[in-house]
Amino acid sequence: MNILITNRILAGRSGTEVVVRDLSSALKKRGHNPMVYSPLLGQTAEEIRHDGIAVYSDVREIDCIPDVIHGHHHPQTLISLLRFPNTPAIFVCHDAVAWHDDPLVFPRVLRYVAVDNRCKRRFDRKPQVRPDDVRLVRNAVDLSRFTPRPPLPEKPRRAVIFSNYASRWTQVPAIQAACNRLNIPCDVIGLEYGNAASRPESILPKYDLVFAKARCALEAMAVGGWPTQAVIWLEWGCWHSTAEPCALGD
Repeated sequence: MNILITNRILAGRSGTEVVVRDLSSALKKRGHNPMVYSPLLGQTAEEIRHDGIAVYSDVREIDCIPDVIHGHHHPQTLISLLRFPNTPAIFVCHDAVAWHDDPLVFPRVLRYVAVDNRCKRRFDRKPQVRPDDVRLVRNAVDLSRFTPRPPLPEKPRRAVIFSNYASRWTQVPAIQAACNRLNIPCDVIGLEYGNAASRPESILPKYDLVFAKARCALEAMAVGGWPTQAVIWLEWGCWHSTAEPCALGD
């Protein structure tokens, strides 16, 4: 199957950029022909091309008609639908508030996918989107890459805030102050600190305590080895320990 994946940017380490890289690679391994369209290309686009997958910055250059469009982001999904007038699409929402993830209402968008309950509520608030067309498909982790680390020590020796949203204006000062009181060194990994990780599976095993949200938290949990990992799930000011799995993603 020819599958066109869209994304607003492929130059950094945001969540959807990593998803596009991993998804296109997995589809190719399953025998499909993935293609990727994004108007802004960079390092992530080169990684995808390294896997032998075509990446385009101009949708007009795509001469292979896709069987389906896997749409991330409103503008890029709409552009692709207009470029291929007979191709159906699914629209995947990864962000509950960002303007570019506003649900695209279009006749050939046949299914809507939310990666968590907050994103699903964006579809629920759109009367044009039929509830029967909405699916909740939570973020996934490649367990062949994120493998369990050795058992945790009795007391955490190192902590990390693992998030592209971490900054001195958000959770970093409070978390680092708490870790300092416990004499636990606390690093930060993310875009705001200029060290976003392309292969976090090689970094996370070095830490005993991880503060994260969404897919980052799932990756840390996979490395920690449920139910003994030490992961604090952060979501819009609320903290959940992994002792509260029912709250994850809400």
